Amino acid sequence: MSFANRRQASSTHLDQRGSGENHTIARRARLFLKVSAAAVLVSAFMCILFPGQWLMQMQFLTNAGITVDDVAKMSPILSMFMISSFAGKMTAILNGDRAIRTFCRWNLCATGCLVGLSLRYRDLQSITIWSFFFACYAYFGFVGDSSHSSHE
Repeated sequence: MSFANRRQASSTHLDQRGSGENHTIARRARLFLKVSAAAVLVSAFMCILFPGQWLMQMQFLTNAGITVDDVAKMSPILSMFMISSFAGKMTAILNGDRAIRTFCRWNLCATGCLVGLSLRYRDLQSITIWSFFFACYAYFGFVGDSSHSSHE
């Protein structure tokens, strides 16, 4: 089997396993990543254009002693990291269900760190938001993948 054929077979993995629940999970995962990609892109531009408002959304940073001046100085690199996250999400979406699952699994690391920082600095709003994202990444990264190895 050629590389291109193997890639196509793995990228449409959930669709090949059947319709119904797995197809619904795949559609929801794509929708979740699209919404998440839009949110991170808006956040990147907000960080550059309105650092004070961006910092208010990230209360745990204020609790850690980060000021608006700090954010203004760091906004180019912070925004670059957010735009990189946007690019990763869009790449996963464009490369199919397997890529989405892989992205979600790897993104558990970064999201888990954000949950941890939010807990450490007692930011209830951020704890809630990042825990929601963590749960979504875990769900879409691991649910519906029980026969994954039998198709590769």
